Amino acid sequence: MQDVASSSPIEVNLYNPAARRHPGGIWNEEALPVAVWEDAEHRVVLPKDLQQALGIDAPVLRWSAAKRELVLHQRPKLRARIERINELLAGWKAAGREPGNRGGWHVLFSDGRHLNDMIFGEDQTGSWNVVTMYPLRGGQMDRLSADWMIKREGK
Repeated sequence: MQDVASSSPIEVNLYNPAARRHPGGIWNEEALPVAVWEDAEHRVVLPKDLQQALGIDAPVLRWSAAKRELVLHQRPKLRARIERINELLAGWKAAGREPGNRGGWHVLFSDGRHLNDMIFGEDQTGSWNVVTMYPLRGGQMDRLSADWMIKREGK
């Protein structure tokens, strides 16, 4: 696809065609300007079917540089999963808003060996942001079958 104004190609995200960027650019930078607090190079693209299942109007999530760094520091074993987050989310298993959690959405996905939970939500300014990510362990596995979770069809 060509951007008529600049005549440079536009990259369309494989998992959600509403996420676009100039080669090497930031996902949806024109519609979602870079915030001073975010790690814009690591924006998270929600797969189209996940975005539709949740009924939200946000194909791209921001991730605070400080929060992303904190997750990487507290859970260094997650680095490889975090670097592949867009690819891994394409295989999401279940997602939903936990009762009592005013704005937080959970997305459960697997990296082939571990089930993971990414939490995101909308802030006061209307920006959709990743809050954290962690591997599920033991008693947390019941989230996959929680009645507040939307199960991905066929998965």
